[in-house]
Amino acid sequence: MGQDVPSVHDHYHKRPNADSVRSKCDVGQINEVLAKVLCNNMCVMIRATHELGVEATFGVGSGLNQNCSFR
Repeated sequence: MGQDVPSVHDHYHKRPNADSVRSKCDVGQINEVLAKVLCNNMCVMIRATHELGVEATFGVGSGLNQNCSFR
């Protein structure tokens, strides 16, 4: 926190603007991007539940139809 503001902004704007993927093949790149999207969405949902005070319930008692089966 002791750094002066212009040097922090200069460093921030020198970084790349896009995330990169490490995989070399197309399928691996797609999977990596999908995993990043999934992780980001989970982080957003977790943050929203904490900020809004929402209690998430999963499994028994979540209000889902118990007679529903997936095959």
